[in-house]
Amino acid sequence: MESSAVKLQSTIRVHTTRLFFHIQLFFKQSGEDVTSYLSCSDTEFKDALAKQQNTKAETLRSLYKTLVEERPLSFEDCVIWARLKFEDMFSNQIKQLLHSFPEDQVTSTGQKFWSGSKRCPKPVAFNIQATCSDAQMRNHFDFVVAAANLR
Repeated sequence: MESSAVKLQSTIRVHTTRLFFHIQLFFKQSGEDVTSYLSCSDTEFKDALAKQQNTKAETLRSLYKTLVEERPLSFEDCVIWARLKFEDMFSNQIKQLLHSFPEDQVTSTGQKFWSGSKRCPKPVAFNIQATCSDAQMRNHFDFVVAAANLR
């Protein structure tokens, strides 16, 4: 029974790692890949790609997705993309996590799973007026603006 608690903790770590991976992929890595692709000669890019050990396919998928499938044709497209990323990252992924591990989940020892350092996440409903009092920012709106500009 103890292994189920370890399995739950491992799954939470995987979801958290995935979230940080998506943030890096959306806002850093894909931009760097596109810049490299567009600024290098074919030979230089092929050489750089050949040096990647395990990420060649992911790099090519990211380039295709960024430059073809999801290529923004206007700033409005960037805003739409950013708004959808907000929904995915802060609502849909958390809802999926809570589906797998409900708020009232208990471990094999009878303790609540979401306790101590593991606080139960809450999905965020997009609210353009939502503010953070200590940072004096409109969090949801500012995220969309920043993500759209980075796109």
